[in-house]
Amino acid sequence: MNRRPRNKKIKAKRTIKRMDDGITTEEALVGYKLEIMRDELFRLNHKKNQFNQVLVSKMQRLSTIRNEGVQYLAGLVNQVKDMLVKEGSITDSSKVLDYMKETWSLKVAAERRLKEIEVKILSVQRDTESTKSEIEKWQKFEVLTRPINDERIKVLHHEKQQIESRFCSIAAHMQDHHSKREKEINRRTRDAVNEATEMAAKRVLEDVFSGCCEDKIRLRCLKGEHDELRRRMDWLASEIDRLQKENIRIQEHLLQIKLTHRSTPSVIGELPRDGDRLHKADSMFDLKLEDYFSNLDLNDALKSVLVGAEDIEGASHQESKGSFSEVVSTNRQKEDSTLDDSDGIMRAQFNSNEWKNLWYSGC
Repeated sequence: MNRRPRNKKIKAKRTIKRMDDGITTEEALVGYKLEIMRDELFRLNHKKNQFNQVLVSKMQRLSTIRNEGVQYLAGLVNQVKDMLVKEGSITDSSKVLDYMKETWSLKVAAERRLKEIEVKILSVQRDTESTKSEIEKWQKFEVLTRPINDERIKVLHHEKQQIESRFCSIAAHMQDHHSKREKEINRRTRDAVNEATEMAAKRVLEDVFSGCCEDKIRLRCLKGEHDELRRRMDWLASEIDRLQKENIRIQEHLLQIKLTHRSTPSVIGELPRDGDRLHKADSMFDLKLEDYFSNLDLNDALKSVLVGAEDIEGASHQESKGSFSEVVSTNRQKEDSTLDDSDGIMRAQFNSNEWKNLWYSGC
């Protein structure tokens, strides 16, 4: 049976993945920093290559400029020689001066260009040297500093584990102490609450007992006042009954007096007639009979009796003036209603036809 060969690259990747899963946060941070440094080193190498290319191009440009300058100067010399040959020995000082000035200006311009090129070359050299120093520094870091940092990372990781274990032990001790302290505080709190509850209950019982005693004393006083008021009410009820009986007796006496004064006559004469009809008495008097009898003051005979009764009542019951005055007003209303009833009876009698005939005969 043919087996499929394993892929070594896949195996290597899986191994690396398992190793990455086992690293700590500090190791991952250090690896991240190393990756950044590698990227920076790669960037510096790329920059170095660019600077070298620029330097080579500048050197080539400088050499070409130098060759062009040499060729230009050689051509210029040849032109001067040709001009001297053509003109001969006759030359003017002004032309020579102009020619020298022109050549001098060309020389100054060429020197200026050379200085600029030299400055650029120096800057490129400085950049190259700085790049070389950075490359050497990172190479030195890879060779010398990185192993030291790895050892330092291991030591710090070990110290971190020790600190974590010490912190866990301290946290456990503090948790135990906190639990004990909490139990003690809860016990003291329960004791204090129980004591405060007992004191409050005792105080409430004392207040309730004192309130009950005061209520008993007040109830005893109120009971005495109630008995006194009950006796007073019984006495007032008996007085009211007596006064009502006295009022009834007085009313009967007054009614009897009024009836004796206003008894009907034994003989009634004949009334004058106008043909077959009696004379109209209502047209003969300014005041009608009904108004006359209804406006009679029937209470004049009661004034002396009622005033004497009120004086007797005020002298005998002066200490119960407030309550007795109400009783007297009630009795007065009853008397007035009784007298009004008796007056109504008398008016009904006086308004009858017999009394009208009697009145007509008397007139």
